[in-house]
Amino acid sequence: MDSFNQLTEMFAKVKEKYPDIIPFNGYRIFGQNNITYVDGFGSHFGVLENDGQTTTITNWYESEQFRRFAELAREWYLKGYSSKDIGLDKELGQAKMKAGNTFAFFAAYDTDLATVNVKSQTGYDTVLIPVSKKMKTTTAVNGAMNVVLNTSRDKAKAFQFLNWAYTSKEFNDYLNWGVPGKDWIVNEDGFADYPPGVTAQTVNYHSDYGFIYPNMYLMTPWVGNPKNIWEVYQAFDDDALVSKAFGFNFDASPVANEMSQLNAVLAKWEDPISFGVVDIEPALQQFNDELYAAGLQKVMDEKQRQLDEWLAKQK
Repeated sequence: MDSFNQLTEMFAKVKEKYPDIIPFNGYRIFGQNNITYVDGFGSHFGVLENDGQTTTITNWYESEQFRRFAELAREWYLKGYSSKDIGLDKELGQAKMKAGNTFAFFAAYDTDLATVNVKSQTGYDTVLIPVSKKMKTTTAVNGAMNVVLNTSRDKAKAFQFLNWAYTSKEFNDYLNWGVPGKDWIVNEDGFADYPPGVTAQTVNYHSDYGFIYPNMYLMTPWVGNPKNIWEVYQAFDDDALVSKAFGFNFDASPVANEMSQLNAVLAKWEDPISFGVVDIEPALQQFNDELYAAGLQKVMDEKQRQLDEWLAKQK
């Protein structure tokens, strides 16, 4: 928690010196599928804690780690370090910072070069402070896959389009940077940049989420990145922690009813607890009571059974 303690100290200084600036804002939280410390196989209803370096399914929402995060979020909320409407406003931190009244936000990152992307999104120079380890999970790898549905009327044509999408530099640049000459240009050094007179605040379109598009490795690098940016990405991936369940896909169909009920409970409690807008002790107790009443133990048992079978086949 050392990084978080440093953040708390920093937020206190920001609030004191710049009372009109919100130290922390944006819809990214300690909860499901955001800042990752566990491998939950697509849901956090039964997880592998310790960055996926175990093979025993546990309830993360009962863990000491989740409690500490919830208590920290509560501290930030009560001290005014986070926005008073942070639990309701679904806008990401990038947009909050771009508006000019947010000092910091949480976001997924790929390399230290993420600060270059943040500047293109917000218009501000930033510093990256990692608060979790890099972990490779099946869910993360599968998170931005493009597929052809079995019900597609013309599968061959659909695959033809996907093949083009994965091999067209122009298409990927359009998706990420917008219309050439209007939203971006190629500068004299060969990097993508804003046209003269256009900024992050005034540009008509600027995505900069290349990792979710078909092939970011074809895209024109944004100004500020090194020429060998894709080699940097490869090195970043190579030393990531690999979950012990990497390659495992959980089949939730045997517990579909329980998953539906659990998601309803999560929708009720996750934001209030993770953003610290409720008293943590009673909220956590009630949250977990409702999770178990909705069938959490059955889901955890099913996850463990399937995982054990999969692990046995890996030997």
